Amino acid sequence: MKSFKKIAFSLLLIVFILPTISSAATATASASKTVASKTTLVYSAWIPYWSKTLGVQDAIAHISQFQELSPFSYEVKDDGTITDQIKSTQAPWPDLYAMAKSKEVKIIPTIAWFDEDSIHTVLSGTTTKQFHIDQLMKIANATGTNTVDGLDIDYESKLAETAPYFSDFLKKLATQLHSSKKILVCTIEARTPVGARFVNPPKKMEYANDYKMINKYCDEVRVLAYDQENIDLQLNKLSGRGQPYMPVSDSSWVRKVLNETIKTISPSKISLAVATYGRQYEITRKSSAVDSSFTYNRIGSLTFADAVALASSTNSIMSRNSAGELGFIYSKGTSTRMVTISDAVSVADKIKIAKAYKLKGVAVYKVDGVSDPSLWSVLGK
Repeated sequence: MKSFKKIAFSLLLIVFILPTISSAATATASASKTVASKTTLVYSAWIPYWSKTLGVQDAIAHISQFQELSPFSYEVKDDGTITDQIKSTQAPWPDLYAMAKSKEVKIIPTIAWFDEDSIHTVLSGTTTKQFHIDQLMKIANATGTNTVDGLDIDYESKLAETAPYFSDFLKKLATQLHSSKKILVCTIEARTPVGARFVNPPKKMEYANDYKMINKYCDEVRVLAYDQENIDLQLNKLSGRGQPYMPVSDSSWVRKVLNETIKTISPSKISLAVATYGRQYEITRKSSAVDSSFTYNRIGSLTFADAVALASSTNSIMSRNSAGELGFIYSKGTSTRMVTISDAVSVADKIKIAKAYKLKGVAVYKVDGVSDPSLWSVLGK
């Protein structure tokens, strides 16, 4: 990155000090602008319906730092019908939609579906698939206070056998959205390299997401680079080093995920999804002389505000852990508990990675009024 900055600086000197020397200088200026534009990120954020009042207030207060906002979320029933869980025509959403329109910020609501069996049943049937697409297009083509710029499809936990049907669904949906001049955003789970996931990797891995088809049909791909926990066996061994290690998102893991993803999906389409929350675990050290690792029992998620309050009430000191997150360990009765949270520093680290990989953008999950207040000093930079 240092050598890149020196090159960019030199090119800018040529452009501004000697603007009329030759056509070569003009060409150099053009090249310099092209390189610079690749490090300009598109910032987006999910706003959850369960914290919509605070979330919308936060989003409106910092609207200039975003190019896309995704109300989270519409949800899908077993038969493919969609429920407006966010109640998009009711306060406070119309205020957000109006403000976004005035600032040319795209509204791209999320459609969330996490039932693997019903996803497969609906998408594998010709009639049911088209019925579901028709439902989606009603949202995409809505007029009035809830007019949108596209849809964010977040269908997780799919079966591997659903892959070809999901790809065909994306193809058909993209065709209809594009004909209505709307964009298709696809939110997908992070893919950890096989060698890092298994002691004995399977000879053939089957995936529910066909990355080639996702790259072909989706205008933007948000990669959920969080909820890492213990999926990467290599990092568990390397980064734990006898200390608790159960991160929301270690930057080392994020790089692995991106290296795997960009093999097939263009970096210019990828938005790196980053977290603004934390996890809490009850931890127990294994007593074996040859194994000093830990077992973990997840207690639940917590916000930055929750973590600060908990640290204060337990007289704990928050510090940076081996995953680059903010955390602490405390005792509760006879148990030992660990907190790790993705704060503004953690998010800033991911933004640097997104720029280094020349990605399309960064997507924040979530804006809800209780994230690290310092977050706003790192977004949009």
